[in-house]
Amino acid sequence: MYYPNNSGKIALQKKRSRKPLLRILIVACVCAVSAIFIFALPAYHYGQAENALRDGDYAKAEKEFLAAGNFMNAPERVENAIRSLEIVERGKCEFGEWRGEPIEWRVLDVEDDRALLVSKEVLALRQYEGADETRRRGDSWIYDKSIPTVAVTDVHEWLRDVFLEEAFSESEQRSILLTPISYFDEENYIYQDRWDTELKLFLLSVDEVKRYFNNYYKDRWAMIMVTKEDVDTMIKIDEDTGPLEVYWNREVNATRIKSYLNKKIPVLWLLRTPGSKATHVSGVNQDGIIFEDGTVGFSAQGIRPAMYVSLR
Repeated sequence: MYYPNNSGKIALQKKRSRKPLLRILIVACVCAVSAIFIFALPAYHYGQAENALRDGDYAKAEKEFLAAGNFMNAPERVENAIRSLEIVERGKCEFGEWRGEPIEWRVLDVEDDRALLVSKEVLALRQYEGADETRRRGDSWIYDKSIPTVAVTDVHEWLRDVFLEEAFSESEQRSILLTPISYFDEENYIYQDRWDTELKLFLLSVDEVKRYFNNYYKDRWAMIMVTKEDVDTMIKIDEDTGPLEVYWNREVNATRIKSYLNKKIPVLWLLRTPGSKATHVSGVNQDGIIFEDGTVGFSAQGIRPAMYVSLR
């Protein structure tokens, strides 16, 4: 191309030199806008969600965590917000899974940023070791002061080592609070050791049942859907009764136990409070009556785990 002077050539060069700069500016703007949508907005929504949790506005927290998308641990936190909303507004929630089914929990109390839950149903059958160990010593009962501690710690060890790991994911376990638990009642019981510890899952005490459940018996009774594992547990305990064999026919009893398979039945559920004798631990029987004197564990005892969960 012919230029009568250099002015046109210079203008063309300037025009061409502006094109790369324009491209850079466009790319920078696109990156800035993308950064806002990818990082700044999710971070903003995440912060708003955390503020809503602190204020107890769980519906807003759920909405803001959803808006935060996959920012940080927002997917996990939105589950917490939904659960907290159910706890506060409905008085119940589903949390964890046991034997292939979601676990339904009853809300007993809400304290600031935490809630006390207990399973709606009996989730497993266990025989506490104290009664079993005493039976093996002979035909007569030997009141050993250490037995209630052995009994209750055995159940709590199962809750910690087996149930916690099988029923809850890692993120769900992080929502369960470590709680100081005491096993002692100086006023009402004489055969007992001092037993204090911190647990994520625990059995309720007699005082807690009286405080959080209605006096109406049906409010306290609980059912279990009997599985093959439960049938095997009941039959094994029945076969292991030692000196008590004289009281019933094992063959007849085994037939009765097998008839429970895949049925819902009411069962006694165990408490952590010691009974009036060293071999006894308190419980709530099939009719919803609190056995404060305690049960000696001749049969399978129902387990209703309790726990404190964080609302934040």
